Amino acid sequence: MPERSARRTRRLAEADVAAALRRDLSARLADGDPSVWLIRKLEVSLVVDAEQDAGEALGRAVRAAVERALRGDGEGVLRYADRAEQLAAFLEDLAAGDAFGHWYHARCRGLAPLPLAQALRLALARAPDEARPALLRIHAGLRLAPWIDRIGEPGAQAVLSLFGAPQGAVATPDVTRRRLLALAVAEPAMRRWRTNAQGLLALSVMAASESPAPLEAIVAVVRSALPAVIEALWPSATPPAARLLSAADADAPEGKTAGRRRSETRAPRPKARAPDLLEPLTTPFAGVFLLWRSALALGLPQMLDGPAARLHLAAALAGPDRDAALADPALHWLTGHVPTEGEAAPRPPASLAVARRLVEHAAPRAMTLVRQRRQRVHVLQDAASEDWLATGGAPAVARIAEALELGPVKRASGDLRPVGPDLDHFATAPDWRVAARAAHADLARRLPGLARSSAVWVARNLLAGAGTLDTAEDGPRLTLPRVPLDLVLRMTGMDGTRVDLGEDRHVRLMLPGPN
Repeated sequence: MPERSARRTRRLAEADVAAALRRDLSARLADGDPSVWLIRKLEVSLVVDAEQDAGEALGRAVRAAVERALRGDGEGVLRYADRAEQLAAFLEDLAAGDAFGHWYHARCRGLAPLPLAQALRLALARAPDEARPALLRIHAGLRLAPWIDRIGEPGAQAVLSLFGAPQGAVATPDVTRRRLLALAVAEPAMRRWRTNAQGLLALSVMAASESPAPLEAIVAVVRSALPAVIEALWPSATPPAARLLSAADADAPEGKTAGRRRSETRAPRPKARAPDLLEPLTTPFAGVFLLWRSALALGLPQMLDGPAARLHLAAALAGPDRDAALADPALHWLTGHVPTEGEAAPRPPASLAVARRLVEHAAPRAMTLVRQRRQRVHVLQDAASEDWLATGGAPAVARIAEALELGPVKRASGDLRPVGPDLDHFATAPDWRVAARAAHADLARRLPGLARSSAVWVARNLLAGAGTLDTAEDGPRLTLPRVPLDLVLRMTGMDGTRVDLGEDRHVRLMLPGPN
């Protein structure tokens, strides 16, 4: 085609193709459908000569390509039910940290340099009509709790700054009994949110929902496990749980509650039993599940007297975050124990029993005992593996060393790793630190090149981050967080490992998916 004709054709196309597309596609798209279609690319094949209407011909070719895409022919086509669903998908990917690597979020890439909280606020501010519906979509998919966990307190404050919480979300007189019960139980993860903004955001979203949960299911959950949650969420404004349950009985068929004694309408005390896994739980202590596999291999939980002691061992595995771990619902499920108010702390296993168990586990390799000291704390160790066998004052450690009958205890050489950082790491649970550090050491030995790593290093590089406990077709599974040494975990073939918890319970450890 001559250069002059080519320029003319290009000008005609630029002038006419938009009009041709509007005309040709109007019948296909102008049907009131609120759906949003994203098409990554169109493959258009067009041959015209100088005498043809190039704009018209290009419009027809593009229309045909669009029709093929809308039929699902080819890749790179995505459909959202409406703009609220599109925004909800972006908000979830943004909280997960991988929004800007997807082509279908290209229009939001200008937010990439911003901190998470600011990016959330701007994304919602740009679409004020879709902001609350998008959050309700996340709630309807039972993903609200994990999302709020990921955005954290700053993110929750940023979102609330746009539209705040409706009055009915926390003011009892303006909330129906059905909604109040739903707010109390629809998100068990709220029990571990200690910050106002995160909890208030969850209440705001759930209160705006038309039907948070069926009333019958809500009452059943409240009766069985969570009557105290209501008063914990609204300590001053909420009626007693007993009154809520009594009001719920008003909906029961006549005769169902007749003759019920007053004592039977009171909210039962939470039972010390493992909660059922009714919905996914996001936990900042997913790494404890990985350590629990090592603890079981060492036989440590089997030495404990009851599920309460198992929970305290699991919490000790969390190091400095022990107190928060004791209140974590995922660890309650793992250990089979929900602590009650005023519950006495269980006794840890005897120090000598733990030391003997670790020596037996190392057999047939014979240990050579050495001792390190940090201030008044002495640490009895195996010289080869640096595993701890006992900690405490000098007399107590000496008695354990003598009872083990492994020969004289030498002073540790300067080649051994200092014990100070790990002592600090387990400072919140000194009676459990030998068992907790043993699990860390066992995990490190299972990974190539990481034997003799400190517990602090293991926690930072293999355990930090939030994971999700949910249920799949083959049973419960724990998806581990993405960590700096993901590759090392994958090299061991750990993905999908089944961990038997006893009492016909198990959990599968799943590595996070690819970026």
